[in-house]
Amino acid sequence: YPVMFVDYLAYLRGDMDLIAQRLQGRKRHFMPLSLLQSQFAALEEPQADERPIVMSIALPPRRVAAGVIEQLGVEVRHGL
Repeated sequence: YPVMFVDYLAYLRGDMDLIAQRLQGRKRHFMPLSLLQSQFAALEEPQADERPIVMSIALPPRRVAAGVIEQLGVEVRHGL
């Protein structure tokens, strides 16, 4: 049977202040807060031709996941 693979890109967008706030609240995280500005400077956001699914990380994690699933058009069955 032929198999077709399709790539999807979910881009979780957050501003520097929100991400800095979250990093400060983490214990023993691998990335120090001092690197955040350079990471944002090097960040290349996905372009429209990549057809990214863009979600804000300001939303609760369950809403982010639900939004990605909704945009994928995937039916989720609970209890499997």
